[in-house]
Amino acid sequence: MFNSELFKSAWQLWKKHKQELSQRPYTATAEESALSSLFWQSHGIEELAIQSINESIENNWAKVCISKNYNRNGNGQINGSTTSANKSGTSTDRVEALRNW
Repeated sequence: MFNSELFKSAWQLWKKHKQELSQRPYTATAEESALSSLFWQSHGIEELAIQSINESIENNWAKVCISKNYNRNGNGQINGSTTSANKSGTSTDRVEALRNW
């Protein structure tokens, strides 16, 4: 799953936005499901997930929608930085990583 401080910060901002919209925080199960869904919808690309969170907040959306403006060139470069999608491990490993996050 996504473990960088940049992602954690974006996710905390998303949770604050969501709570402001609905006046209710995520339940533990709902947050786990939302993180898993974001991971799969962004194909494990953290930069895409963060961009999607930011765009969803900017547009005042009630759910994270995957950005259509994301551009990744052929050599794995995004805005000049090399990235790799971390898709190792089983689904159970990812869910366990979420619980420990």
